[in-house]
Amino acid sequence: MTDYEEKLFGVTPEMEEGFQKLKEIFDKEVFELYLRQGQGYIPYMMNDALECYLVLKGCRCTGKYLKGYEESTFGYLSSEDGEEILVVHQGEENIFTLWFGKIQIKLKGYQYHRIGHFWLEGKGQEQWRRLVYMLGTVYDKYEYFGESMCTPGEQELMRLMEFRPFRYWSPIKESLDPYYPDTALGAAVMRKIAGLAGDRTMALLAGFYEKVPLIFLEKAIIWRMERPCSQKLYETILNLVSTESEKYPKRDYGTEMNERIGKERARTQEKLHRRGFQGEYPRFCKEGVEVLAVEEHPFTLDFMEWEKFDFRIRLMVSEDFSEKKRDLGLNGGFFKGKGREGRIENVD
Repeated sequence: MTDYEEKLFGVTPEMEEGFQKLKEIFDKEVFELYLRQGQGYIPYMMNDALECYLVLKGCRCTGKYLKGYEESTFGYLSSEDGEEILVVHQGEENIFTLWFGKIQIKLKGYQYHRIGHFWLEGKGQEQWRRLVYMLGTVYDKYEYFGESMCTPGEQELMRLMEFRPFRYWSPIKESLDPYYPDTALGAAVMRKIAGLAGDRTMALLAGFYEKVPLIFLEKAIIWRMERPCSQKLYETILNLVSTESEKYPKRDYGTEMNERIGKERARTQEKLHRRGFQGEYPRFCKEGVEVLAVEEHPFTLDFMEWEKFDFRIRLMVSEDFSEKKRDLGLNGGFFKGKGREGRIENVD
């Protein structure tokens, strides 16, 4: 924790891992607390690929926790009569105390290949932004948990985040460059996947970039990835990511919510079939139009959402406006080309 100012005092190196993670949360100024039925829940890392949080067993609180007050928060940990005592200062304005018996780490990985987030909707290339988002979540979980939470395949695929032309399509409103290094390994992985896709030109460009990462090569790679000639490359990466994602369980929300999600998927399929589409959820097509249903999921502990959030389905629609009504392939309308269009639609 040398990169952060110490914000939680009383945690020593020999203490169990839960306390080390609690200290990390404080030192990084991301402390949040949820009190439910005699237990305290503290998020550690929550994203679409993984949920990790701390549970304070037998927790009781005196004073009041101010929600959304992470900065200028610091704490003191001690023990007395077999109980742990955590005194938390939220600036100079608020102090509260938590008593608890044990601290536990809850950690589980989940499937993420059906996830779709479109913060930059309207900017184009949503098919690549979605892939960057998914591999970014994989990269993050590896940074925090290493090989224990990543398959060998994920460990290779996530290196695409170290290939600057790939992460050019940021899914957020800022560049991702400050968050990921540029490495020859990232270019080597792209070169390998391009070879699997039969894209000799991209394999050649990535090979040159691996040796000499010049700006004109980066621009050439980006230009090519935006065009229909990269359709096979895109589908190959997506298939590889989906294969690794499917090795994890689906999120389980309990019987009621699981049934509701199943009904929403069935309702979406029925609506698309009424519109003349063929296929099974999540992929549908009719002449000149391809649809992929993608989903937004809440956490399994819904009270840990930062804002009211629910399960939602959105549609990635690719359409060919040419006379030939071509089969554009999966999300092919999002690539730049005459007579094609990609758009995001809500399910009515």
